[in-house]
Amino acid sequence: DQPPWSGPAVTVLIETARRWPHMAAGQLYPLLRARPELALQAGAAALAALAGLPGVDVTVLEAIEARSPADRNVNLDIGIAAVTARLATDRLAANSDPADHARIHHDLAIRLSNAGLHQQALAAARAASQILQQLAAADRHAYRPALATSLGTYATFLAEVGRRAEAVPVSEEAVRLRREL
Repeated sequence: DQPPWSGPAVTVLIETARRWPHMAAGQLYPLLRARPELALQAGAAALAALAGLPGVDVTVLEAIEARSPADRNVNLDIGIAAVTARLATDRLAANSDPADHARIHHDLAIRLSNAGLHQQALAAARAASQILQQLAAADRHAYRPALATSLGTYATFLAEVGRRAEAVPVSEEAVRLRREL
């Protein structure tokens, strides 16, 4: 139970940190590292603003991500998507493992879709599926479950943007893989 003023106070701190970067390192980041739930209480706009801060402390975003609801939350989805997108950019740049790249793209696709950013979600889902198709070509047994899930997600997002004719063969492939499993 947080005081009702804590969300607006965090929002003010984020905006203050945008204008005066020393406030980020001295006040905002230590507070959110210790109490990441305060950023969630501040809401989607505050999360998006935080994710957009130049040089934002990634450990703060990771702490917020760990506390974010796993399911959809209409009050937070756009902010969580911004946090996830910022973390995805950093994680993709720091990691060369294709399996990790596929997972990062897939997780990002889900968060973007939850936020209603369907075209961006579609692009991320396509990237995850393409990577997993390449991995499954080399080791079908290891990557078939993830590929089936990824193709199902990609087909769903194709349908959501009105590209149903394209979604059908992708969905059929996902079903075929599931039946094999």
